[in-house]
Amino acid sequence: MCVQLREVDDPEALGLEAGTLAGGEYLRARLCGNPPAVYERIPSIFDELEQHGRRDRSRPVIEFYRRGDVIDLLLPVN
Repeated sequence: MCVQLREVDDPEALGLEAGTLAGGEYLRARLCGNPPAVYERIPSIFDELEQHGRRDRSRPVIEFYRRGDVIDLLLPVN
């Protein structure tokens, strides 16, 4: 899980690690649909994104849950 820290947050008190995601270019796909069916589409959409760009394996893929029925899938590319 990844969230933006606020000044009042204390991740260590919760046993969490803090870090920064490396920047760079990403390919994006937006999924819209109702859970749980929309979640089942995530792996195949990442596979499709990989066909359109050279994946940067030094950075993680990102699933950004904009709201319950909208998910942005971000694939880092070189």
